[in-house]
Amino acid sequence: MPSTTKPTPCRPPRELSEYLAFVRRAIRGVEQRFLAHDEGDIEDLADLLQLIDEANASVARIVRTANEKHRWSWADIARATGHSRGAAWQRWGRG
Repeated sequence: MPSTTKPTPCRPPRELSEYLAFVRRAIRGVEQRFLAHDEGDIEDLADLLQLIDEANASVARIVRTANEKHRWSWADIARATGHSRGAAWQRWGRG
């Protein structure tokens, strides 16, 4: 007889901090899989580097939006990211 219980869908994280924790675990999982294989696939390494580029581009968009739309100052952004104000602007302020 088939089960009448519906599967519970995965609940998306409700808070950004939960989502970031999930992403951290996923990245650690990728690292462990890379290190566990005796023979690595060079294309997988290229894909990983592309993912890093995409993440950096996303961070740049987030920081610029925070500065422009939410009026976060470059000093606030610098403090949150561990940069000097000038270094933060140089890294993310030029769109």
